[in-house]
Amino acid sequence: MACTFLNLSFLTFRRVFVTNNIKYAHIELETPNSYIGLERAVRDPNSPPPKPVSNYPRFSAQVNQTDSGAVYYELNRHFTNFGTAWPTDRTFRVTAGASTIVQFRVQDFGMEKCTLTLSTGMTLPESGHHGRRDAGHAHPTPAGRMDLWQLDQARAIDPQRLSWRTRPKRSRLVTSWDLAHSASLRTDEFACKSASIITFELACSGQEDCLLDFTQSKEGSESAFMLVQHSSL
Repeated sequence: MACTFLNLSFLTFRRVFVTNNIKYAHIELETPNSYIGLERAVRDPNSPPPKPVSNYPRFSAQVNQTDSGAVYYELNRHFTNFGTAWPTDRTFRVTAGASTIVQFRVQDFGMEKCTLTLSTGMTLPESGHHGRRDAGHAHPTPAGRMDLWQLDQARAIDPQRLSWRTRPKRSRLVTSWDLAHSASLRTDEFACKSASIITFELACSGQEDCLLDFTQSKEGSESAFMLVQHSSL
């Protein structure tokens, strides 16, 4: 009887140990290095540097302070004769009570100097009157001051659990932007490790009101939030 109990205990412990190791290995290999040994390759010093790469967001979703437990991420997949089609549009909505969480995966070897850019789709005529190029379309004119925060999150976010209450902690303020006075905004350059995941939050500054509301298409949009990668070679 004692031997049977010991055997069962050992098998249970072994199963838990193996399962945990598999889970840990899966997490560690989420973004494996695709460029092993490439840093040792000889590069022609006379060759021109690679052109900047515009990196599309892999994920975006809203969180709401007034409804801290709500999950707003919607994945409207489409079923076709060729299989399941997953939408690539990204929604950005920032108001006094709501902010947008967005993630990028840094791509390509030797492109580890990054900037973030925001195109608001506005025109700024000489008269000073603000308007949109696509006047009459649904998106309202951006207004107010917005903060861009980097978050303490280097793993892929589970969109089905993301809410104001569960959102990652803010680690540093990247910049603050006046949305009403510029159609194209850009951060200072910062280091971005290849194959890493970096997470940001777009939120109104302090207790101020602000407004940013647009949907970004992978095929191209006047309004867009992108990670631009520059050569670090």
